[in-house]
Order: sequence, then structure tokens, then C-alpha cells
Amino acid sequence: MPEAVATGSTKPSADMRDKVVQIAGTFIATLAIDGTIDGSNWNEVVAGITSPQIVDVTRWYSALRIRTTAYTSGTATAWLGGINVLRS
Repeated sequence: MPEAVATGSTKPSADMRDKVVQIAGTFIATLAIDGTIDGSNWNEVVAGITSPQIVDVTRWYSALRIRTTAYTSGTATAWLGGINVLRS
């Protein structure tokens, strides 16, 4: 998770359904969750995250990432979880 106004690493989510993102830590910052379908164009999925929480991501995206939109101090950590869908 960036400790500055920046974008975090991309996490694949194409094979996941029922996705959740857990935000943890002690921080004074504003975070956003971005999603992409094509891998190039990113759209904000959830905005204005300012405290630890678990966020449901109900739509399908090929990848997700966390973006720090404002930062003062502390460290935030994020985890992506979901149910993997096996392809046949």
C-alpha cells in the first residue's frame, strides 16, 4: 500500500467471485479501490475509504488495485479475497 499519494500493485481478480477487500492498519489517508476489465483503463469502484474496513466488490473485474488519494501518516494494508471459480 503506498505511503504517499500513489497507486498500489495490481492484483488479478478475473477468476474470483464474491470478492472482498480488507483494509487494515492505523493511518490518516484516503484510499480508493480501482477496477479494470481490459487491463489498461481503470475506473474507481469504491472511493473515500478513510478507516479500516471490509469492502464487498460485487462486479466482475479482471484486476483490482488500491490507490492512495490523500496521505498524512500511518500505514494501511489491503488484502484481496474471494472464491476462485475454476475454468473448465
